[in-house]
Amino acid sequence: MFLFGSGGANDASMAAKEVIITLLQDKRRLVEEAPYITCPGKNVKKVVTDHAVFEKELVLKKIYVEEGESEDEAISAVVQNMGWSPKIPEKLLRLEKPEPEEILLLRCFDPNRYFLGKI
Repeated sequence: MFLFGSGGANDASMAAKEVIITLLQDKRRLVEEAPYITCPGKNVKKVVTDHAVFEKELVLKKIYVEEGESEDEAISAVVQNMGWSPKIPEKLLRLEKPEPEEILLLRCFDPNRYFLGKI
């Protein structure tokens, strides 16, 4: 069973020099304001989703553009699945489609796909 909560994450993140958060791009997860805070997040340097990478103060820096999709459509899909409008620089870096070996390696860390979802 998967339990939600910080489970000691506050202690770990406060002691870490740098924290990278990974989650699925979803409006319910990327909210404008959290109803409660279990960890201050001062050491969070990046937030990586299945569609984009946000850095520093959650500025959209990198985007995954699916085959047959325009960059504007990809940006729109990311923003629609957030609870706020992120800062978007003029030039975004494009994320490459992951290689099969990279996906297999990620699945070693998440065999039940709690975090990776359907990839």
